[in-house]
Amino acid sequence: MGLYRARGYTEMDIDLGRLILRIGGPRLLHTLRQVYGLPSASFLYKQKVATFNGCTGSFSTEVLKAHIDNMIVPRTECSLWVLMWDDVATHL
Repeated sequence: MGLYRARGYTEMDIDLGRLILRIGGPRLLHTLRQVYGLPSASFLYKQKVATFNGCTGSFSTEVLKAHIDNMIVPRTECSLWVLMWDDVATHL
């Protein structure tokens, strides 16, 4: 009866669902969720996402390393992390 199945999602399921949601949108996620049992868009919107507090001035490498260490939690499965900067100049 019906399509409902109680399921616990792995970190890989959540990461894959987020990636599909961000790239393909909720329609693609819904379609792939029906086939592969991924989490729904509403489930993904409720999940806590790591945040990075930006800095408009100069910052030290220790502060940057502390932010990265707080965002990245060691996992037993594959994870996807992207770190992007806008208008950053690097001087050697």
